[in-house]
Amino acid sequence: MTPPPDNSSPAATQPPPHPRARRSRLTSLTLRLTRAIGWCSLTMAVLGLAMFWYGRTVSDRVHALQFLAWLPSWTVLWTCGVFLTLSLLARVKLRSDPLRARARRATRVLGVVFFATCLYVVLLELHVTRAMGTGTPANPGSIRIVHWNQESLSITKSVAPMRTDIGYAPEVLLISSNQPQAIFDQSLGTLDRRYTVQRHGGFVIASSFDIMQSRLFQISLADGSREGTREHQVRKWMEDHWNDWAQALGLARREFPRGLNAWIVLVELDTRAVLGQTTTFWWVDLPSDPFASRWGNAQIVRTRIDQLTTTNDPATGAPLLPPADVVIGDFNTPRGSASLNVITGSLPHAFDLAGWGDARSFPRTYPIIHVDHTFVGPRLIADHYELIRPSLGDHWLQSISLRRK
Repeated sequence: MTPPPDNSSPAATQPPPHPRARRSRLTSLTLRLTRAIGWCSLTMAVLGLAMFWYGRTVSDRVHALQFLAWLPSWTVLWTCGVFLTLSLLARVKLRSDPLRARARRATRVLGVVFFATCLYVVLLELHVTRAMGTGTPANPGSIRIVHWNQESLSITKSVAPMRTDIGYAPEVLLISSNQPQAIFDQSLGTLDRRYTVQRHGGFVIASSFDIMQSRLFQISLADGSREGTREHQVRKWMEDHWNDWAQALGLARREFPRGLNAWIVLVELDTRAVLGQTTTFWWVDLPSDPFASRWGNAQIVRTRIDQLTTTNDPATGAPLLPPADVVIGDFNTPRGSASLNVITGSLPHAFDLAGWGDARSFPRTYPIIHVDHTFVGPRLIADHYELIRPSLGDHWLQSISLRRK
C-alpha cells in the first residue's frame, strides 16, 4: 500500500516563485551587469586620457613607452569619448546603492578632463582659430618650398607629373627618391621651371636659386646586425604581416630594417634677390625603425651636429655645418615629440606658425601620423604650411612658404 504524500515537508508547502519575483531577480542582474560595464568603461576612459597626457608630457623620453607619444589625438579622443559615454551606465540606480554617488562624481570629473583635453587638441594641436581668421596673407617676398619623401618599394616606373601632384612650381624642391633618374627628370620637367639640380645619392635638390653649397653627412646610430635574434624575428613577422595587409588594403609594401644611419644634407641657397639673405637648410632623414629609441637617436644626432657646427672647413674656414634657417625632412617621429626639440634646438614648427587642421603625412593611402616636418629659424617666418597627397610614395609632401622677418 502506497503511503500518502508528506505535505509537511518545506518543498511541498512552498508555492512556486511568482513570475514577478523572477522578473525582479532578472532585472537586478541586468542592472548589476550594466553597472559593471559602466565602471569598466570609466576605467578605460581614465587609462586612455592618462596615456594621452603621459605622451604629451613625458613624450618619447622613455624608450619602452615612447609609443604613447605616437598615439594620434583623434584616435584617443574618439575612443575616450565612447568609453566616457558608456561610463554613464555606472550611475544606474540599484536598491542598495552606495557606489552611485561615487560614480556620479567620477563621471563628472572625467567629463571635465575630457573637455579640457578636447580644447587642448582643437586650439593647440589643430590650431582651428587660425582657420576662423584671415590667416597670414601671401607675401610677394616669400619663397615656396616642397619637401617630399618619394621613396617606396613599389615606386612606379612611369612618369607621375609633379605639376599634377604639387599643383604649382615651387622655387625649391627637396625630394628623396629611388625612382630611375630618367623617369624622375621627366616628372620634374612637367613643372616648366628652370632648376639647378644636385644629387647626393637618393637626395635630390632642385632649386631656381643658385646652390652655393650642398654636402651630405652620414651619422652612425648603431653598429652591426642582429640576424637571428628575437628582435630580428619580430621585424620579419611585422614585415610579412604588414605586407599581407598592405596588399589587401592598397597600402605600399615596406621593410622594417634596423636603423643604422641618419643623414643630414646641408643646402645653402642664394636667396638674396627675394629674401635679402642666403638661406641655409638642414635636410634631415632619420630611420623608420619602430624599435629604435627616438630620444636616444636624437641625442646621437645632436652630438654630431654640435661637432659639425664647431668644426671649420680647412678650405674655407667656415663651419662644416653652418646654423640652419630651415630644418626640414622625414624625421619618422610624430610632431610634438620631445626628441625633435633635441635635434632642432627647439625651433618652432612651420605648422604651428602657419598651418591648421588634422595634419597627417604617413602612410600616404590612410595617413595616421605626422612624421614629415619643417622647423623655421629665427631669421624667417612661415606664411603657409600644408600637406599634399601625391600619387606615389609612402608619404604626403610638405608645401611651405617662407619670408624674411
